[in-house]
Amino acid sequence: MLSVLGIIPARCGSKGIIHKNKCQLGGQSLVRRAEDSPIRAGIDYVVSTDCYDVEQGVLAETLVRRPTELAQDDTPMIDVLQHAMAEVNVKRDAVMTLQPTTPFRSAEDITNAIEIMERTGCDSVISFVDVGSKHPARMASIDDDGRVAWLHSRDRFARRQELPPRFIRAGSIYLTRWEVLEQGSIEGDDCRALIVPPERAINIDTPEDLAEARRMVES
Repeated sequence: MLSVLGIIPARCGSKGIIHKNKCQLGGQSLVRRAEDSPIRAGIDYVVSTDCYDVEQGVLAETLVRRPTELAQDDTPMIDVLQHAMAEVNVKRDAVMTLQPTTPFRSAEDITNAIEIMERTGCDSVISFVDVGSKHPARMASIDDDGRVAWLHSRDRFARRQELPPRFIRAGSIYLTRWEVLEQGSIEGDDCRALIVPPERAINIDTPEDLAEARRMVES
């Protein structure tokens, strides 16, 4: 069985929502909630953070204290992961990135991603969700004068049932082989998909996203 290290990236700053990772959802902060799925799935994990307030509220036995230069708005995720890998200093087969901003990830999603990597020998597994009614065939660019340019002219008026399935990255699961991350890639050459349902693919970027997630928890 693959040995997997989960990394929960939880920096202090955020543009869309102030102190986003500390926001409460169902009586827990987003970063604390992110710990539940790896605990239930039985994989080891660490929290990478530059925030003392986050450190106080987590269960993780290992905290990776991230330097300020790796906690900026434009810091590439690959740099954050490589820093955590170096700090842990125990090589595993793969790393699973578990972002707090996708709070409905399940333990089943984690174990299914690991199973896909074990079965296929792929470089990475990333979660995706069906785009549903927001199909790219119906998308267009609109210029400053309001002029429409269809991105896919052939199928723009096709019925939903006639359109081929299309998927968008869900953000909840990124499972990557250790060596691939060391080489500076999250995907590698062979990336496989884990399809998750829409209710587990909510990604919190805006106050509206957070409000919708709270409605889901309360319903």
